[in-house]
Amino acid sequence: NLAKPHNISPPASTNPETKALAGLVSSVVPYIFYFLLIMASSYLMRSVVGEKENRTAEVLLVSIEPRTLMLGKVLAMSVVLAIQLVIWAAGAVLILDLGAAFLQQVSSFSFPPGFLAWAAVFLVAGYLLFAAIMAAGGAIAANAREASPLTFLVILPLMPTLMFGY
Repeated sequence: NLAKPHNISPPASTNPETKALAGLVSSVVPYIFYFLLIMASSYLMRSVVGEKENRTAEVLLVSIEPRTLMLGKVLAMSVVLAIQLVIWAAGAVLILDLGAAFLQQVSSFSFPPGFLAWAAVFLVAGYLLFAAIMAAGGAIAANAREASPLTFLVILPLMPTLMFGY
């Protein structure tokens, strides 16, 4: 007794335009995340190294614990990054409004449910990971010249993801 095959209609994602846009999103989002992670976390490391070089960190460490200082720096940079992302998103919306004719062509494309939520979770988790590593690297390095190779070592694991992730 063989079961009859079910006639299942193909999903809406087989539309060539939708596939092209999905491919575009999947190739652009990792580069955006890479840029945001490296930019913000390397700025954090430069800040830590700068405070060590001009002895600001020693003054701060007299009144607070090192863990509290680093946690405060990571959280403060997170807020700055969030404000920067909001400004960029507002600018992108304004620019995309200018290209409304193009948007009408791709208006049928929509992100799958939960895409933006998962993207935010991965961006925040990745940022916190790299910010903590860069802050620790900045605390280890004696000056800015010694911190540069540490940046490369931290960025190195991200390279294969960008090179082979399309």
